[in-house]
Amino acid sequence: MSNESQKPSGKPEASKPMSKPQTAPNRPGLSKPAEAPIGPVPPLYRRVDWITFVITTLIVFAGYFYTLSPDLTLEDSGELAVGSFYAGVPH
Repeated sequence: MSNESQKPSGKPEASKPMSKPQTAPNRPGLSKPAEAPIGPVPPLYRRVDWITFVITTLIVFAGYFYTLSPDLTLEDSGELAVGSFYAGVPH
């Protein structure tokens, strides 16, 4: 047996030419565009959703309207009005 075949020759090995990257096999499901759904599309919001929205809006507005002050209150009316006009801190 000879040790010459196992010794490194000191020369870099010639690189093999790069082959083209392999592509995935053509599968039938990937090449077609997505198909439209069959049948009518249901609405995004149902009737009960709209009724719930209206009832909630009316309850919140009624609570806001009931607690709304008719004008500036008597405690700090002038001080708060001037402070809000000049974007300052009244207290």
